Amino acid sequence: MPELPEVETVRRSLTDTLSGATIVAIEERFPGVLIDESEGYTLPLTIERLRRRGKYLLFDLIDVEGKALILIAHFRMTGKFYIEHHNHVQPHTHVRLKIIKDGNTFHLDYVDVRRFGRLWLYDSHDENRHKTIAGLGPEPLSEAFSEESLRFSLKRRHGSTVKATLLNQEEIAGIGNIYADEALFRAGIRPQRRSGRVTKKETAKLHLALRDVLELGIGHRGTSFRDYVDGLGRPGSFQQLLNVYGRSGEPCHVCQTPLKTIRVAGRTTRYCPRCQR
Repeated sequence: MPELPEVETVRRSLTDTLSGATIVAIEERFPGVLIDESEGYTLPLTIERLRRRGKYLLFDLIDVEGKALILIAHFRMTGKFYIEHHNHVQPHTHVRLKIIKDGNTFHLDYVDVRRFGRLWLYDSHDENRHKTIAGLGPEPLSEAFSEESLRFSLKRRHGSTVKATLLNQEEIAGIGNIYADEALFRAGIRPQRRSGRVTKKETAKLHLALRDVLELGIGHRGTSFRDYVDGLGRPGSFQQLLNVYGRSGEPCHVCQTPLKTIRVAGRTTRYCPRCQR
């Protein structure tokens, strides 16, 4: 599932091409993927800007009569957007947006092999119309995410494991399995530790580790193992820098101890038994 760095990378890769462009046709090739919760609109729709909230990609739109709308995308496991400059339609294309910009016509295709992802269309530019987004915690790269807010979340979820707390989108928006494992390794904290037992000093390390690993992920255009590519079809390269994720049984980069694999919060979890106390 694309996490914050991957969705942010998709946003950046599409922004120059789509900002100011107009959507002149919307083709639903498979029912139920695009959920229209608006009270109606008139084409064409101008794409004012692209934003991100947690793992959601947001398109601020204005219709021809000046009405504000928002298109929200959640990729789930295998969803992705492609810019298609020809008439080719890839397999598993479920929604096709016909786009015009500067006199050029192309398509923005939503492709999803497993068909778990969804697009929602709402009135206004308020992403909180989507109930799940309304309940998201702070963005981990924003000022709202501080050592104090992280410590509050850990104390509030004191009975949960620290990894489960990091994965809880109501506490912190956008963190998934990859970046939780990597941040906990950097902070020297075992994923199965109870959140309430994380000390103030460890919280400071974890706060810094989360920011660092997310910024590195964005800087390397995300992590590509199977399906993930950005909006221009380019894979990420952060997988080359991973310390624990996807490295079960391999030697730790720091101490050479074989990495262990367990299940935490229902997710496969990797950690170093020596570096993470």
